[in-house]
Amino acid sequence: MPRWYDALASMGDAEGLYQAAKRHSEATQSLDVSDATRDSGIAKAASFAVQAALQGHHSALCWLGGRMRLQAVQTAAAKAAPGSDGILAGAEAFIQSCVQAATAAGDRYGDAAYGALVQRRTAAALRSPELDAAHALAAQGANDGSTWATVQLADMLGRGIGCELDRAGVWSWLQRAAEGGHPVAAYRVEAQKLSTAAAVIAGERLEHGDACACDVEGAMHLFQAAADGGSAPGKVALGRMLRGGLGKQDSLSAGVKGDALWAEVEAGDDGAGLAALAAALDDEQEGDTEEGVQRVYQLNIRALKLGSVHGQVQLAEMLELGRGCTADQLQADRLYVKSANGGHGWAAYKVGHIAIRENRGVHP
Repeated sequence: MPRWYDALASMGDAEGLYQAAKRHSEATQSLDVSDATRDSGIAKAASFAVQAALQGHHSALCWLGGRMRLQAVQTAAAKAAPGSDGILAGAEAFIQSCVQAATAAGDRYGDAAYGALVQRRTAAALRSPELDAAHALAAQGANDGSTWATVQLADMLGRGIGCELDRAGVWSWLQRAAEGGHPVAAYRVEAQKLSTAAAVIAGERLEHGDACACDVEGAMHLFQAAADGGSAPGKVALGRMLRGGLGKQDSLSAGVKGDALWAEVEAGDDGAGLAALAAALDDEQEGDTEEGVQRVYQLNIRALKLGSVHGQVQLAEMLELGRGCTADQLQADRLYVKSANGGHGWAAYKVGHIAIRENRGVHP
């Protein structure tokens, strides 16, 4: 940045402050920067941008709005916002002007921050003595065995009505109501499975830039939504990103959360989740050790027994190569054929190779 911008910033000039904000922000983009240095740089950048934005600098408003998801930016906005009420109405009005400017400029992060602002205000409005009492009644009814009260409780948890927002709780209570024979709950449970599966697929495409621009944060959001909806593959995907330090959280705490998600899936009985975990462990080179190979092998066996076609194909690959077991081409071929009949594309490809190899048709 030219030195005259430094001079302007020191005098409180809006453009100088904005350029200082950009310089500190750009310095945090390097992969070599530590988490502490990055957080400090973002906080400094946010402080400069807020000072410029309070003078009406439009680009500074857009810059802040597009980064309002970051805690350091929210804190800077709350501290510097006009008004004696600090983090309340004065800060909210200033934050709204930032996300409004970013949204108008076509910044999708600003758009998302606008939605978060609405959600925060809605959540505050949904807490009152009357609504808290209604939530307590619904919880009592659910614990007393009422499936209808259980569905009402799930709806309250999903919207934060009379309680803190708890999307994971929505899934567990809906499952309980469905198991109790509630028809609407049963329908919603099945619909949720489809939507969370779609979220995982969409997240993986965003993560790898498959037919779209790569968007790690967007992928994290979708994986989080799938995990909150009870999807075991979603928990595996979210855990993988947290363990890899791809989120915006502290790397140590993120790794711990990722480990916890994987441990939860491994202790469960979701075939798709176990197959996804086996694949993730293999990708993380867990399968390079004898103990790791055995872990992956056993996860695939469990996944197969629970009806996972992906687990079945992964087990066939291990049998074919003799990884974690004695090589058994015949059993591998049988699993490939069975998986192909179940609609698995890669298994169908392998069946084609079997036919070429044996120079004959392959039948189940």
